Amino acid sequence: MEFVGEPTYEIVSVKGGWSYNITVKIKNVGDVVSEEIVVNLTDEALDFPTSLKKYVTIEPGKTETIYFEGATIYDYDQTMYLSYYPADLGKVWTEKNHEVITFELIIEDEDTNTGAGTPGFEILLFFLAISLVYMLKKKK
Repeated sequence: MEFVGEPTYEIVSVKGGWSYNITVKIKNVGDVVSEEIVVNLTDEALDFPTSLKKYVTIEPGKTETIYFEGATIYDYDQTMYLSYYPADLGKVWTEKNHEVITFELIIEDEDTNTGAGTPGFEILLFFLAISLVYMLKKKK
């Protein structure tokens, strides 16, 4: 088993954060059908680490494409960990059935920046508007 190429991803701005679609390819370089493996995507963001898992079996010489859909509330780049390992946790992990790679999920760049502004700024404007209305009513 081995990862093929680099993972690819797409980021979409949604209300309250970002959603992402990540694609990774794994090839069975052996000559027998693989045992069932877990493909795991881990986002170890500071306050809210998440882990997404997919279970696959891959025919010899074939490449499997695995898709992950996730979301984050953080607006900074994040290190993502991709791994695969035997689904049978009693199985011994070897370099043939286990691998871990990392990549950066770039959240904020010219393609994903929506100009949403400074978080919390809307609250400040809301309180200023209420204060203004209160002062105008008091003047009357």
